[in-house]
Amino acid sequence: MADFKVTKIMALTIDDLLRLLPAVVSGVEVQLVQNRIDLLPGLIIELDQSQPTRVGAIIMPQLQLDFCFHDWQQTEIEGFIIKFDRIFQRGGG
Repeated sequence: MADFKVTKIMALTIDDLLRLLPAVVSGVEVQLVQNRIDLLPGLIIELDQSQPTRVGAIIMPQLQLDFCFHDWQQTEIEGFIIKFDRIFQRGGG
């Protein structure tokens, strides 16, 4: 199996990521070391924090997440990303 990378740019702070990420991996300890999280065997998340985006008076953080999968099946990757998206989904109203 080849390596596979998924990139997401999110309006999210690093603190928010570290608070919510354990729910995606059922309580696995999450440690950030130099903008990198070795999350699961064969899964590394690399972080790149950009300048916040302004929309009028609203300021939104910008965080790029590069999910680097090694030796994962396509169905495993899809399942992980679906669960990640569900945990990090935000609604307004």
